[in-house]
Amino acid sequence: MLQVCDISKLHTTMNSQIKGLTDHSIIELAKACNKLQYLEISWSGDVTDKSIYKIARSCYSLRHLGIGGGSYPDLRELDLSDCEQITDIGIRKIAQCLNLEHLALNSLGFINDKTICIIVQSCPNIRYLNLEFCYVTDTVVEAIAQSCRNMEYLNIL
Repeated sequence: MLQVCDISKLHTTMNSQIKGLTDHSIIELAKACNKLQYLEISWSGDVTDKSIYKIARSCYSLRHLGIGGGSYPDLRELDLSDCEQITDIGIRKIAQCLNLEHLALNSLGFINDKTICIIVQSCPNIRYLNLEFCYVTDTVVEAIAQSCRNMEYLNIL
């Protein structure tokens, strides 16, 4: 008799530089494993904002999302609003998404100046930035003004 494991109870998954993962496989993983706390998809190939969005919306217990180790040329939009389980260190990985244009981090009160500055300085193509209900200081506003020359929407209230 074939025994199939119940992956819905999976808490941790690591990726050892598996090539060829696609949005479809990552989205299916996120839907099936909503209790994930640690997910490392670095070096995963064709992963775009669709995957990241589904992970953020499905995996409510997520504490670490590793998307580094490669460039994500197709990742243009990332919304991690209200994803309070992701840490400041995890948010800093966003800085590796060099073509990011749309970033929403609203209601993440734990994000500090240094993290936001790292992101805006590393992602100069950001046109939409939502930091509503985040603690934003003059240092952050100055970094945004200096780095994100194509900004069209900024919410720092």
